[in-house]
Amino acid sequence: LLSQSAPPHATTEINGNYAEWLGNPEAEYTLLYLHGGGYIMGGPDTHRNMVRALARYANVRALLLDYRLAPENPFPAAIEDAEAAYDWLLEQGVTPEKMFVAGDSAGGGLSLALMQTLREHGKAQPKAVALLSPWTDLTISGRSHKERAERDPMIDVERMPQAIDWYCPNQDKKNPLISPVF
Repeated sequence: LLSQSAPPHATTEINGNYAEWLGNPEAEYTLLYLHGGGYIMGGPDTHRNMVRALARYANVRALLLDYRLAPENPFPAAIEDAEAAYDWLLEQGVTPEKMFVAGDSAGGGLSLALMQTLREHGKAQPKAVALLSPWTDLTISGRSHKERAERDPMIDVERMPQAIDWYCPNQDKKNPLISPVF
């Protein structure tokens, strides 16, 4: 979608985590993007081009957060980082009415966990949340991941239990902050 000569991006640090600004810096709306990767991998290097294209097509400025990953930083580190980024955007003058949150795969599940956390902490919700193939059930109780495994180029069903154990060891996988489907 974008050539390798895409314009440079601005960077910042939020609560010790690297983040990149992508898209139109003068845009009216701001997108907080939470990347996928099973809570154990991914970040700006894997999602930059996709988020840059999304920001361009939506005419928003996007903040791509490099939240902490497991196994070094298990649950709830990613949620803490997402909430810190949300709060930081508010401190920068972005209003919830002008903010969107989006994420793919684990980032989609994290987006839902962030919405629950904001509600629990009495904070205003963003204008909208967009989920791209969100990972919402870490109990892996559904069947689609097995039934459609041969059609999915990204998910290795055999490795899912390891990623889950790294992200939320010794935790109740039905905790809605871990598995928002519950």
